Amino acid sequence: MMRGTEQPVWLLEALAALLVLAGIIAGRALWIIIGFFVAAAILLSQKWARRTYAALIIDSVPQQITLEIGQEWLYSVSISNPLAIAAGWIRVRQEIPQGLVQDNGSHHVGAEFVLGEYQKARVVWPLKGVARGRWILGDTTLVQSDLWGWRETVQRHFLPTVVTVWPRRFDIDLPLWQAVRELGETKGWLWDEPDPSYYRGIRPYRYGEPLRDVHPFASARAGTLMVKDVERVRALSVDIICHPYTADVPWHGIDMQAVETCLSLAASAVQIAFDQGLACGLTISCALPGLGHGVSLEPTTAMAARAEYFTNLAWAVATPAVSTNVQGLLENLLRQERPAGLLLVVSPKWDEAVDLLLQRLSSQGHVIGWLSAGSSVQIPTVVDVHWAWTEGGVVHETRTSSGRALSMATAIENPAGIFRF
Repeated sequence: MMRGTEQPVWLLEALAALLVLAGIIAGRALWIIIGFFVAAAILLSQKWARRTYAALIIDSVPQQITLEIGQEWLYSVSISNPLAIAAGWIRVRQEIPQGLVQDNGSHHVGAEFVLGEYQKARVVWPLKGVARGRWILGDTTLVQSDLWGWRETVQRHFLPTVVTVWPRRFDIDLPLWQAVRELGETKGWLWDEPDPSYYRGIRPYRYGEPLRDVHPFASARAGTLMVKDVERVRALSVDIICHPYTADVPWHGIDMQAVETCLSLAASAVQIAFDQGLACGLTISCALPGLGHGVSLEPTTAMAARAEYFTNLAWAVATPAVSTNVQGLLENLLRQERPAGLLLVVSPKWDEAVDLLLQRLSSQGHVIGWLSAGSSVQIPTVVDVHWAWTEGGVVHETRTSSGRALSMATAIENPAGIFRF
């Protein structure tokens, strides 16, 4: 809280001094009495304002709020007067960050009221999330005047309230499950899904292994416990790499509209991966609060991670250093040697700096996917499957295999391409 500032009342003070001086010179006792009365009223007003200023309690519980775009939330501020004297006229003003607005679209909210003795007022403003980001409400300004309106005191209180607005998600048809499993072993009927495991042979049972892995017929033939030797050729997981790369050279600047679309597509892919039951990981090449070089989170099926992923995407800030950041993050993926799965790069423009790293990951068995906005792009040779999202709500899929390309367009029922909750 900052120190209060008092509005000058020098006109009344000058009038009181002038009346006293004129009364002394003219010998008018009434003028002297009126002058002293005005001076006493000014002193009383000053004492009143300072006492109530020190006693007023302004409060707003510090909160961590999470909103969807278009979702409303009630922000409230409480002002209480614990004294037996009236606090006078109160005006409250609050600046709203650009990611939040009132129903009328204003970024400024305020209220005026009179606060009597032992009274408490609660001001409520409905706010709506309109833009992705991490928004911090600024200082709350409290302007207090005494009952005569002669003196005003301005207080500024910082009431920490952080509002996270998650990115928009598009309702798109993205068959991640098929891309993850397509290189598994095919057996059974033609319409059966490929098995992501490859059976290398039969070997003796080792102490401590699960008994459910014991092969009964092979054990009967060998006269001892035998198990299948299984190699996991494809994990049921997808690593989403959000890389909002928009320009080949830094001086071309950052296309913020393309960045927002990229982050929304990454959030949509996260939603789809969890809905399809896949273990989902997230890598973001943008800077985040406290993480200037991006973040990489390992795949998980825990539903609580979905909210963490959306929050990280909401807090992401695109910088010209995203190309350098993503190279370091991909090198970490190489060192971890995760089971082969789908690496889905979400980027408005392909960054050639990652080709060599993705080729090394592809040699480990990973399927390389690319999700972009717009179908008029050149598909790099390292990409196995490309999905192109367009504004009309259509996803074009292009698969590359042995030099052949197969294109398919799938229309969605919701042309606006937005999840509704």
